This record gives sequence, C-alpha cells and structure tokens, in this order.
Amino acid sequence: ESMIPITRSLQKALHHLSRLRDLVDDTNGERSPKM
Repeated sequence: ESMIPITRSLQKALHHLSRLRDLVDDTNGERSPKM
C-alpha cells in the first residue's frame, strides 16, 4: 500500500517535467521531438 503514494508523486513529478519541457521548447522557439 505504501507504493501508491510513491507512484502518485512520481506521476506528479513526470507531469511537471513534461510541462517544464513544453515551456522550455516554447522559449527556445523550436519544436524538439518528445522522448
């Protein structure tokens, strides 16, 4: 059961990372392929 909060926080972190990547791409003005 202790794995649930860990995976939740992981998903949250991944979501924030993807949004940050989008922000960086917008700032650079170039579209880089997502992994």
